[in-house]
Amino acid sequence: MSKMTSLLKGFFKKIRAKWHNDLYTKIDDSVTLNRSPLLSKEIVYATPPEFSNESIALLDTDSFRNFRDQHKFSIISFSGCAQDKIVEAILHMCNIAKPSYLDIGCNLPIEISNTALFYRKGSRGVVVDASEAHRHRWSQLRPNDVFVHAAISPADSGNTVTFYVIDEYSGRNSCDLETINKFIKEASAEGSVFNITKTIVVDALTINEIVDTYCCSKFPDYLSIDIEGLDLQVLESIDFSNTSPVVISIEANSAKAISVLKEKGFQPIICVGDIIAVHNDYVERVAPWIN
Repeated sequence: MSKMTSLLKGFFKKIRAKWHNDLYTKIDDSVTLNRSPLLSKEIVYATPPEFSNESIALLDTDSFRNFRDQHKFSIISFSGCAQDKIVEAILHMCNIAKPSYLDIGCNLPIEISNTALFYRKGSRGVVVDASEAHRHRWSQLRPNDVFVHAAISPADSGNTVTFYVIDEYSGRNSCDLETINKFIKEASAEGSVFNITKTIVVDALTINEIVDTYCCSKFPDYLSIDIEGLDLQVLESIDFSNTSPVVISIEANSAKAISVLKEKGFQPIICVGDIIAVHNDYVERVAPWIN
C-alpha cells in the first residue's frame, strides 16, 4: 500500500467518524455512545436515561447511510436480528404509528427484545414470561407494560407445567425439556458448560386466554412469540377466528411454521431469526407482488 493511499484512507476514516458522531448526536442528545468494531461493520451501544444499566444496540446499515431523513426507520434496534425494525416498517405501511403488542416469552425488557423499540417510542403492551425473576426488571425499565407471569400452553388452561431453569435470566430457560437438553449438549460440544439448575412449576395459560384476560379480547397489532421449542405448537393452537394481530414474528424457522401461518391467514414476508408474517388483509399494502 502506497503512502498516499494510506493517508487518504486515514483521512476518509476520520471524516466518516466525525459524520457518525454528528449523526448520532442529532438522533438523541441524551444517548451516550461508544463504538466497537464487528467485522467490517460497526455496532453502537447506547444507554438512554430511561434504559440505564442496559446495553442498547444501534445498528448502522449501509442502506440508510446517505438518507438522513430516514433516521427514525434506520438506526435503533433492540432485537437480535433487527426484527423490530422490519415490523416497524411493515406497521408503518399499514398506517399504524404506535402499535400495541403482545410479547410471548418476553425475557429481558431491553436486551434482545422485539418490543423495546415500540415502548421507547410510546407504545404499550402486554408481556408474558414463565420466569417471575424478570418482573422487577420490567417494573423498573418498562413500568407501563403489563407483565404476566405465566407459561404459555397449547392446551386448555387450568393446568401447570414444569419450567426448566439454567439461570434466572437465561433466554434458554424453557418448558420444553427436549429443547433445553439439546442446547446444553450443543453448548458442551463447543466447550461451554450449562446445566439445569432447578425446575419450577408454573401456571399455564393459552394465548387466547391471555388476550381475553389482558387485552380486552382483542389481539394487539403485533404478536411476538419466542418460547424456546414450543413456538410451533402454540401457534397451531391459537384461534384467530374472531380477532388477529396485523403482524406476527415467531421463532420457528421451518416449512411447517410457514404452512401453519398461511393456514391461519398470514403471509410470511421474511425470515431473520424469526419468521415475520403479515395478516392477509394487509398483504397488498406491504407486499403487493405476492397476490
